[in-house]
Formats: sequence, C-alpha cells, structure tokens
Amino acid sequence: YRNSTTEDPETLFLSGSVRRGFLLPAKMRLNVLGESSYKQNLEGTETYENRLGLSNQIGSFNISNTLRQRSISGTAIGDIEDIDGSLSLRGRYDKFFVRAAMDYDIKPEEEPTRYSTQINYRYDADNVLDLSLDHFALTHLTRGRLSYTHKNENFRTSPFVEMATDDSLFAGVNLNFSLVNQPGERLPQLTSQRVLGRGMIDSFVYFDKDGNLEYDGEDEALEGVVVLSVNSRRRAVTNDSGFATIRGISSSLPTDIMLDENSLPDSFMIPAFEGASVLPLAGQVHKMVFPVHLSGEIDGTLYERDGNSVEPLSNKTIQLLSLDHPERATIETQAVFDGFFLFAKIPPGRYLMTMADTPANRRAGNPVPREIVIGFDGPVLTNQDITMERAGGFVPYSVNFADGAVANPRSISTTRSLVIDRSAKSELSSIVQNLTFHLRAKPLLKELNLIREVEGYASVYRGPDEALHDTCAKLQEINVSCSIRVDVLDIKV
Repeated sequence: YRNSTTEDPETLFLSGSVRRGFLLPAKMRLNVLGESSYKQNLEGTETYENRLGLSNQIGSFNISNTLRQRSISGTAIGDIEDIDGSLSLRGRYDKFFVRAAMDYDIKPEEEPTRYSTQINYRYDADNVLDLSLDHFALTHLTRGRLSYTHKNENFRTSPFVEMATDDSLFAGVNLNFSLVNQPGERLPQLTSQRVLGRGMIDSFVYFDKDGNLEYDGEDEALEGVVVLSVNSRRRAVTNDSGFATIRGISSSLPTDIMLDENSLPDSFMIPAFEGASVLPLAGQVHKMVFPVHLSGEIDGTLYERDGNSVEPLSNKTIQLLSLDHPERATIETQAVFDGFFLFAKIPPGRYLMTMADTPANRRAGNPVPREIVIGFDGPVLTNQDITMERAGGFVPYSVNFADGAVANPRSISTTRSLVIDRSAKSELSSIVQNLTFHLRAKPLLKELNLIREVEGYASVYRGPDEALHDTCAKLQEINVSCSIRVDVLDIKV
C-alpha cells in the first residue's frame, strides 16, 4: 500500500524485468529489455503494462526501438488499451552529437505523433552549442531552439532563441551560479558548480602536535591535503588555512569521508582516525575536523636461545596490543629471514609488545612482554630485540578494558592476572584435568595469590609480573592451559 492524497490510491504494484546483451560480429552489440507490471487501485482499477526494447550499438552509433502496450480495466468509461513506440538514432562523431527520433501510435490509431532531431557541438568542456527541432504531427506544429552554454569558474550562462510555426518567438538568457560559505573566508564564494539539492562537506585538517584533539597552542593548519568522499568519488584539497569543501555530493547515499595519507606533507604523518561515514542532506553542510599526528616506528631483531647458542629467528609474528585505545586493532609484523622486524607508522599511544599466539610461535617460550610508549613527537625506537627460549613454554597475552575506558589517555593503570583454563569437554577429561591441576599445578602456584576460582571454568591468580609469566610457562610445559590477562582498570584523560 502506498500512501497517497488521491481518492483512488495504489494498493498493489508488481513488476519484473529482464535484460540481456549479445555481442555480434563487426563490434556490434544487441541489447534486449523486457518489462512487465501490474497495478491495482483502491477502487478496483487494474493496469497491465508491458514494454519491449531493442537497441543495436554499432561503434559510436546506436539505433533503438521501444514498444509499450498498456491495458486498463475497471474504469468508469470501460476498458482502455493502447500501444505506442519510440524509434531513435543516436551517434557521436568527433565533437558532434546527433540524435533523431520518432514517436508513434499503433493502437487505437496507427500514426506518427512526433518527429525530433538534435545537433550538439561541444567545442570544449565549457562551451557547447545546441540546435533542436521538433514537429508535432497531430497539431502540425514545428518548433526550433538554438542555445549556447558557457561555463567558467564563477557562473554558467545560456542565451537562447526559440521559434515556432505558430509565429511565436522567445529569446532569453539563463544565468546560473551558487553562493557558498567558504570556511575561513569572510565573503561567500561565487561558483558555477551546482550545489542546490546536494550535500557538502567542510573539512578542517591540522597537525595536532600535543595530541589533545583540539586546535590550539602550536598546532598547524595543513595545506595541500586531499580530502576524499569515497563513495561519491569526489575530492577537495585544503587551502593555506587547512580548509577543504567537497561539493555536489548525492544527498541520497551515505559516503565515507577520509584523508588521502599520501597527500600529507610528512611521510610519518597519519590521521588521528580513519574517517567517518556521513549521509549528506540537501542544503546542509557537514563539518568535519581531521587531526593529524606523527607516527612512531619500532625495529629490532628476534632471536632464539638454545642453551648457550643464540640464533636469529624468522617467520614469527610479533604484535602490539593497545593499552589505551579500546577500539584500536592489534598491530602485527613478521620477522624476516635474519630475524629483523619493523613496525612502521604506529599511532601514538601505549602498547604491549609481545609474540602473537600462533601455532608457529608456540614452539618456543616467549619473554615477558615490554610496554612501549609512542609519543606525539614521532619517536623511532631501535634495537627492541626479543629473545625466545627453545625449551620454554609459550605464554599468551591479552588485553581487557574495563567498562567506561576512555581513549586518548594521559595515564593508565594496568593489572596482570594469571588465568588458568579449568574447562573440560567431557566428564572423564574433567576428572583427569582436576587430578593434574591438584597434583602438578598447585605446587607451582603457591607463591601467587588466588583471586577467583570457578570450578570447571577458570582460576585467576595475581602476583609479580615475572612470577606470573614464569608460572604460566611452567604450566604450559605440563599441558595446563593458561594465559596472562592485562586488565586496563582506569584510563584518566
């Protein structure tokens, strides 16, 4: 049911269509289109409509014919049926576009109804000459129109003259422009771009030196940065005040707005956030602010110790777990053939650098992970080496944020806990696991503090960081599953 103000609204509408293209010899293409629809109104009127279209593309020329058949039943004047069609020829040669068409009726009367032709000459993108002629067979009226369109940066103008065989004569000039409030400017900008009925995005891009996400102090506006509207495929470049305006965005579809990182003035610069998705509204200007930060870099070498021998270790995954941004994804890199690893373009923040919990990494013991701080000055931290133990047990690490954690912190408080997995897949495995835990695992835990225990689920212990790590490594060696959980208890902004 479609809501309507008419007395006979539409209550049912069904439609279907099929389209198929065929490649023919000599670079020709045949397209076939079939459509059918059924409509029912509240008063009982039924309308059936069928449409068949054929078009043949030959190089830059196209000939097409469309037939439409419509039948209406249940009207006050009885049943109605009509059949009509349209034949057209279109072609482009160099700077010329030519179109000729004929509309005709087959039923109730077989007769042509309209002839039309158009010649369009595009001198360049800003200057277009257009001549059109129309002849209406039923009224024997012929009408011609000549127009010229010129567009520059500020406005579009289209003088025209129109004549008809009924002795009518029209002449005029269309002048089109838009006034747009330009960010950072006192006067509105005069532009030839169409902005009415479309959305606009005003963006401000600046170098946030202190990382407080506010434009203040020594922060600098960035010039020459490209702002992208991804879905609408539009872009704008910031001026010397850091502002850019994307115009002419469709007001019916959402679009992602983001910065082109390659256009930032420093290769170490990164946006503070990836971007945002907005739904532009006609006549409204969305304002967006993009802080830009200096990223950091970490490098080092991964080694494996086997007794007194230490050798580079390759093809292992190292990761950075964020300790201050709950929404930030884990950053990973891999050690190459000589053990060297590199984290590039790391966003400012606090991280836990540890070995990833992968099958390849679990073959050796990992060290206690270190906390890394990447400041807003773009630090480069070198020689952050990691040494694994061939004979040790692997200790997985995870980060858990407390409820209400806030990003962009100035300080954080973390607590590490040893979590022992006490779950079992069957009653028999539960009995075996409990025996193993009490006979072999319990003695290893005597120096730690039991915080919480849920039989058949997990046991949680606290203690010094080194002791937690060493205990979990020993538990892994006797096949007791455990991990270290880093709880971010409080983030103060």
